[in-house]
Amino acid sequence: MTDQYLAEFAEFGGNDMDKRGWAAKSIARGTARRDVARLSDAIAAIDGTVQQQVCDNYEQLLDVAVMLNDQRGAILHVDAGVGQLVSSVERVKAELEAPYTKIKMRYTQVCRMHDAAELLQRVSRFVHLARKLNEALQSASPDLAKAAHCWAEINSLLKDSDLSGITVVDRELMWFSKVGDMLTGTASKLLSTGLENQNHTEIICALHVFYHMSTLADKVNSAISSILEKVSLSLSNTIALDKTFSSDLRASMSDMMTRGSLWTRFGQSVEVMYTSCCQAWCLYSLLGRTLDPSSRSTLLDNIQGAKIEVLLKTFWKNFCKILSDKFIDVTYNRGFIEATFIADYPKLVKLFYDFLSRLKREPSIIFDSEQDKALYACFSTLETAYLKNINARLTEHMNTYFQSLATNKGSYGASAVTQQSSSNTPIHNPTTTVLQTFVRTMVSELEAVQGVGDCTIGISVVQAVIVVLKLYMVKTKDLINTDPEAYQIRSPMNPTQVLNASQFQSLVHVHSSLLPLVDSSSFLLPAAKQILSIALQSIDTLADQCVARLFANQSRQLETFFLQMHNEDFSGAARTEDCSEYVGAVERQMSHFKVHYLNRYMPSATISSSSSSGNMCPQMASHLKSLASRTITSFIRSVSLIRPFGSRGRVRLPLDMAQLELCFGSITPLKTAGDVYKQLVALRQLVQRDITEFESSKECNSLPPSIVLHHLLFRTSQDVIPSPHVFHRMTLQQYFDWLEKHSEEEIWTAMLKPCLDSYAESVNQKGEKAFAGVYPIIMQLAPRLIAQWKAQSQDTRFP
Repeated sequence: MTDQYLAEFAEFGGNDMDKRGWAAKSIARGTARRDVARLSDAIAAIDGTVQQQVCDNYEQLLDVAVMLNDQRGAILHVDAGVGQLVSSVERVKAELEAPYTKIKMRYTQVCRMHDAAELLQRVSRFVHLARKLNEALQSASPDLAKAAHCWAEINSLLKDSDLSGITVVDRELMWFSKVGDMLTGTASKLLSTGLENQNHTEIICALHVFYHMSTLADKVNSAISSILEKVSLSLSNTIALDKTFSSDLRASMSDMMTRGSLWTRFGQSVEVMYTSCCQAWCLYSLLGRTLDPSSRSTLLDNIQGAKIEVLLKTFWKNFCKILSDKFIDVTYNRGFIEATFIADYPKLVKLFYDFLSRLKREPSIIFDSEQDKALYACFSTLETAYLKNINARLTEHMNTYFQSLATNKGSYGASAVTQQSSSNTPIHNPTTTVLQTFVRTMVSELEAVQGVGDCTIGISVVQAVIVVLKLYMVKTKDLINTDPEAYQIRSPMNPTQVLNASQFQSLVHVHSSLLPLVDSSSFLLPAAKQILSIALQSIDTLADQCVARLFANQSRQLETFFLQMHNEDFSGAARTEDCSEYVGAVERQMSHFKVHYLNRYMPSATISSSSSSGNMCPQMASHLKSLASRTITSFIRSVSLIRPFGSRGRVRLPLDMAQLELCFGSITPLKTAGDVYKQLVALRQLVQRDITEFESSKECNSLPPSIVLHHLLFRTSQDVIPSPHVFHRMTLQQYFDWLEKHSEEEIWTAMLKPCLDSYAESVNQKGEKAFAGVYPIIMQLAPRLIAQWKAQSQDTRFP
């Protein structure tokens, strides 16, 4: 019931309960009597509840009342103690007030005395420093560093203390201010003069002044800015040459004079750049080496965030930025200066290469590759334009050459072939002059970069030349005919062969003109030489393709003549006679080849005399040497297979060899053929020996074992020991081809030994008492010769 009343009259528990308002509302509703009755009932119910709670909790309430009474007594006791404490404090305060007042007065007096003494000390210090400053300035040789140090101390003293109002101080202040301005101005002039004359003493003195006056960083930056401004002004004056020379004046002057004036002025600007860079490096170097006498640290350490490497790179970056901007201006204006710089770009690069070289020789200057690249990048647009001009010039000359070739194509017709066949001299090529112009232009472009040192312009020019060379090779390759008729050797040269010969000559001319730049040039970088060398190898390969099949056909034709020696009789008794018929055929074919083909590829004087081989192009010399070597090799192989072989062969074959040596010696020196010529000489002596002399013969050691063993075997009759190719059921040509593809050991084990083993077995089966005379010699000689051949550092296959 109580809870019900509490809920009903809950608003009476709020802090903002408005009793008057509630009564007014009750009266207004007309429920005042009922509400009063309800309130009376609620009060009665609550009182009853309270009384019930008191009865239920009587003991606990009594304990709380006793406890409260005890607490009241304790509070009264504490209150009495506090009163006594306050009285004691008041008594002590009264006793200490007089001493405290006296001490406070004395302390104030001491502080004032201390301030007065300190002020006197500062004034005395000011007067002392002012006197030292005046003495440093008034001496016969003013010590600016010492004066600046005194000035800095005085300035610090004035900042830390208020000395205004003191007569002796006020009298010096105006003079002190003037001295500061004077020191700054004098040090600035001293720094400028020191940098100009590279006088380290003056520069260090000025730096000390700025350091003491706390303006070091600003003054160093100002000096560097002044150096860069000098570079910028010098370049601006040079670039202003277009404005200096009016169009009328320039028209009256020669182009060479105007260009010379430009390069003279630009050379002076480069000299200004060199001097400016040396000044900046000198300034930074001295900053990093000059010590503060008091702290023993360098002056550079006192500039916040400054490291000499960073400062140098920043200066170089700003320096390159000025250069880059000026060259951009040159390119933007597109005037006479740009045209001159592009046309004479290697000269521009050489100026800057010499500029860098001089800087690098300075002991205090440290450069790296990145700084070099940054400098050359400043005029990269000019380099691009220069390389484009090179490409355009070379392409124009190349196109003119091929257009001339197409226009004069009739020169390679039937009339040209008739002229060549009748005159034994090379046909005049109407495009030769154009080709020489093209080649001379390439050489001159490469030689133009001479003296520019190790900068990459040489590589860039070589690459630009190679681009045109590759296009030249592509067009030349399209003109070279590869049909079988282009490599026939039976009749005089046809028009297709004449055109191929012309392309060969042009390739050789280009190759021989550029090769000295790779072999002996000292101005091209190794990388540029390598790039050019690769391109020349491609030209050499293409030139080789023009004649390789021609010489291969000639070699095969001569080999067929050597097979004819097996149709001739080399047995029987010896008698005096002429050379064999096959030698005449070889001589006629070689004469035909020289008259109708070689004359087209090289001067006739070179063909007629081996002593003039130095005038022969390397490509032809190589093929002629290879032809002679290959032909002599085939001849030696054929001689070793002659059967039957008797005294007549001992006489005829040396004559044949001598005649062949004269024949091939007329086109190439045989002594340069190396082992092949030695084998020919050894075979000439070997064929004249008896079989009993083979084991002790020195010639056997100079010849491949298969040659010695075949020749020794074929000294016997076919009826005694069969020929290896007959034993293996092969034609002579098939046997030749097989021998060329296998090593000496394989020839012995696969061809000769089975044939000899079969012979030995047949002898044993027949019960004969002895073998043929050559059999034991071969079986004893073969292992030794093969072992010696393998021991030599030579190819195990017959050349």
